[in-house]
Amino acid sequence: MSNLYDLSAQMQDLINLSDDDEMQQAIEDTLELMSEDFDNKVFDIIKLIKNKQSDIVGIDTEITRLSDRKAIIKSGINSVINYIKSNMEKAGKNKLSNELFNLTLAKGRDVLIIDDEDLIPDEFVNVQTIIKPMKKELLAAAKNKDIAGVHVEKSAKSLRIK
Repeated sequence: MSNLYDLSAQMQDLINLSDDDEMQQAIEDTLELMSEDFDNKVFDIIKLIKNKQSDIVGIDTEITRLSDRKAIIKSGINSVINYIKSNMEKAGKNKLSNELFNLTLAKGRDVLIIDDEDLIPDEFVNVQTIIKPMKKELLAAAKNKDIAGVHVEKSAKSLRIK
């Protein structure tokens, strides 16, 4: 039993030989048998693809589950840290230490809160200009006329599995 690549190459060779009228019927019969073999191999590969796609769905589900679990664990850690911090503040302790850990309540840093962006002076505003081609509109226009800097090509064929 040959693989799909070899089978398609053999079929192509037979199609190229089909110019010979004497062997036409034998070639057609052989091609018909090979075509069934080819079709079966393609459908077996599609079954494999579908199986792998279901694996992807399962992996995505597991990623979501683990991401949710990670967020819960992080939240729990932050809650415990805030619990320790608030109790150290209440007790008036800025430092704690033992042979494993050194804890220090650090002073807060300055944080800027923006109340209204429109009132900020221009000298403190960064203006950004984004230049981005409008591909959908360019494609529609380039189909009808020449536009400098672009051209239209056909993309590669795609395989649709339903």
